[in-house]
Amino acid sequence: MQGMTLQMEEKKVGNTKMIMEIKMMGNTMQRIVINQANAYMEMQGQRMDLKGDEKDSVMEGLPLFPELFCTDQI
Repeated sequence: MQGMTLQMEEKKVGNTKMIMEIKMMGNTMQRIVINQANAYMEMQGQRMDLKGDEKDSVMEGLPLFPELFCTDQI
Protein backbone atom coordinates (compact mmCIF):
# COMPACT_ATOMS: atom_id res chain seq x y z
CA MET A 1 0.00 0.00 0.00
CA GLN A 2 1.82 3.07 -1.27
CA GLY A 3 5.21 1.46 -0.66
CA MET A 4 4.41 0.34 2.91
CA THR A 5 5.03 -3.26 3.92
CA LEU A 6 2.12 -5.45 5.01
CA GLN A 7 2.83 -8.38 7.29
CA MET A 8 0.37 -11.28 7.61
CA GLU A 9 0.75 -13.91 10.29
CA GLU A 10 -1.56 -16.89 10.74
CA LYS A 11 -1.37 -19.47 13.51
CA LYS A 12 -3.52 -22.59 13.74
CA VAL A 13 -3.76 -24.97 16.69
CA GLY A 14 -5.53 -28.22 16.03
CA ASN A 15 -8.74 -27.96 14.04
CA THR A 16 -10.61 -25.46 16.20
CA LYS A 17 -8.30 -22.53 16.96
CA MET A 18 -6.81 -19.86 14.73
CA ILE A 19 -5.52 -16.31 14.88
CA MET A 20 -4.64 -14.20 11.88
CA GLU A 21 -3.15 -10.72 12.07
CA ILE A 22 -2.42 -8.21 9.35
CA LYS A 23 0.02 -5.48 10.35
CA MET A 24 1.29 -2.39 8.61
CA MET A 25 4.43 -0.72 9.97
CA GLY A 26 4.08 -2.73 13.20
CA ASN A 27 0.46 -1.66 13.86
CA THR A 28 -2.27 -4.30 13.79
CA MET A 29 -4.79 -3.38 11.10
CA GLN A 30 -6.94 -6.52 11.24
CA ARG A 31 -7.17 -9.54 13.54
CA ILE A 32 -9.38 -12.61 13.29
CA VAL A 33 -9.60 -14.89 16.33
CA ILE A 34 -11.45 -18.20 16.35
CA ASN A 35 -11.74 -20.80 19.09
CA GLN A 36 -14.41 -23.23 20.23
CA ALA A 37 -16.21 -20.64 22.34
CA ASN A 38 -16.33 -17.65 19.99
CA ALA A 39 -15.13 -16.06 16.77
CA TYR A 40 -14.52 -12.38 16.15
CA MET A 41 -12.82 -9.93 13.85
CA GLU A 42 -11.15 -6.67 14.86
CA MET A 43 -10.44 -3.87 12.41
CA GLN A 44 -8.62 -0.80 13.68
CA GLY A 45 -9.89 -1.32 17.22
CA GLN A 46 -13.53 -2.12 16.40
CA ARG A 47 -14.66 -5.65 17.26
CA MET A 48 -17.32 -7.59 15.36
CA ASP A 49 -18.49 -11.01 16.53
CA LEU A 50 -18.92 -13.64 13.83
CA LYS A 51 -22.13 -15.62 14.17
CA GLY A 52 -24.20 -18.09 12.21
CA ASP A 53 -23.17 -18.65 8.59
CA GLU A 54 -20.13 -16.37 8.86
CA LYS A 55 -18.72 -18.40 11.74
CA ASP A 56 -19.58 -21.71 10.07
CA SER A 57 -17.83 -20.79 6.83
CA VAL A 58 -14.68 -19.70 8.68
CA MET A 59 -14.69 -22.86 10.83
CA GLU A 60 -14.79 -25.03 7.68
CA GLY A 61 -11.45 -23.60 6.57
CA LEU A 62 -9.66 -24.13 9.89
CA PRO A 63 -8.09 -27.58 9.42
CA LEU A 64 -4.64 -27.45 7.84
CA PHE A 65 -5.65 -30.32 5.54
CA PRO A 66 -9.47 -30.12 5.22
CA GLU A 67 -9.47 -33.11 2.85
CA LEU A 68 -8.81 -35.37 5.84
CA PHE A 69 -12.19 -34.45 7.31
CA CYS A 70 -14.41 -35.03 4.25
CA THR A 71 -17.39 -37.17 5.19
CA ASP A 72 -18.86 -37.68 1.72
CA GLN A 73 -18.30 -41.15 0.32
CA ILE A 74 -18.29 -41.98 -3.36
